[in-house]
Amino acid sequence: MLILLSVGAAVAAGAMIGIQPAVNAALARHIASPFAAAFVSLTVSALVLLPFVAALGGKIDLSAAASAPWWVWIGGIAGAAFVVSGLTIAPLLGVAFFISAVVAGQLIAAALIDHFGLFGMVIRPISPWRLFGLLLTAAGVIVFRFAK
Repeated sequence: MLILLSVGAAVAAGAMIGIQPAVNAALARHIASPFAAAFVSLTVSALVLLPFVAALGGKIDLSAAASAPWWVWIGGIAGAAFVVSGLTIAPLLGVAFFISAVVAGQLIAAALIDHFGLFGMVIRPISPWRLFGLLLTAAGVIVFRFAK
């Protein structure tokens, strides 16, 4: 049951990622600045998370964050890069083509992270089936590129 709920939550998160570039692009058009729109979007994200941090007993310990490995900061940089690329590139490519390319990039990076156990993750080698899945994803990107 936990697996089913987790997959459902992941699908819902994916749907939100699919919506985000179009919504943020509209915000960028409205305020005439892609970087200001990204800032607004990420500020809203931070404000949405703040009550969860407070309610669940967490604390924002910047000194602990500062003492973490350098690569933990990549997450925030990646989030900002995704928001800016989504609101600037999705209007050019179309949301479906953009998201298909994003998913391909996510799966390639995720497969490499799993394969090498990067960032403290458990090693899960790239099997022939996983490689086949990556190839199918690449084929999907091509279909979205040329589909009319």
